[in-house]
Parts: sequence; structure tokens; C-alpha cells
Amino acid sequence: RAGRPQFDTHGEGTIITSHDQLAHYLRFLTAAMPIESNLGNNNAIADHLNAELVLGTVSSLREAITWLGYTYMHVRMKKNPLRYGLTAADVKNDPQLMMHSEKMLRAAATILDDAKMIRFDPRSGDMACTDLGRIASHFYLSHQ
Repeated sequence: RAGRPQFDTHGEGTIITSHDQLAHYLRFLTAAMPIESNLGNNNAIADHLNAELVLGTVSSLREAITWLGYTYMHVRMKKNPLRYGLTAADVKNDPQLMMHSEKMLRAAATILDDAKMIRFDPRSGDMACTDLGRIASHFYLSHQ
């Protein structure tokens, strides 16, 4: 299940797999390597932002920054900033990663606006989904 990093100190998971894939998953368990988020890969954040706009949970850049703060990627960015393209100086200057979050979300909103999936006003930060964005979200289609 998806955990709540701000509340839970541990979690449990069940892995159901075929026998030929068992070694692959056991390697994850025994190596004790942290699981990283893929939300920032290949502009996946744009598709998730679109879904949040369609749901109505986000309607502005400010609300999107708040939303991103609740994601696993945000938790991992603070713990392993190098993996997400941040430097130690970035984290020192912006401990809550608000500026980095705004930069990522502004870029994602611009991508969606260019694809005509949302309307984004860069000055005010207001966002609104379009019919195309609603259809893409409903059918799990990427902006690409």
C-alpha cells in the first residue's frame, strides 16, 4: 500500500510474483537499497499534474507545490537530493525544496499548456484543465 511518510515510521508490503522473478525481488530485499521515486522521470510529473487538475485537487501553481510536498518523490528528494539533480547547496538554500518544486511544476505546466491539455497563466500561476486534458487523464494517456 502507499504509505504516509509524514505519519508512518514503517510499512509492510507483500510481493506476489512468479518463481522465475523471485531472485530479482529478493535482491531488493537483501541489498537494503532505498526505493527511489520515478515521478520526475520522463516528465511523468506532467501527467500526474494533469490528473490532479482534472480531479480538482489542484488549480494553481501554489496548490501544485503543496500537492507535490505530499508525494514520495518529495520525501526522497530531501533524503537523496543528488539522485534528483540537486546539490547540497540547493538543499541548504532551499531546505523545503519549494523553489525546486516550483521550477519542476512550472515546467510541467508549460508542457501541458503547449500540448493544449491545460491552460496555464505563468504570471498568476492559475491552471485549468481542458477537454483534451480530461480525456487524457480519464484514459491514462500521456501528454507525449
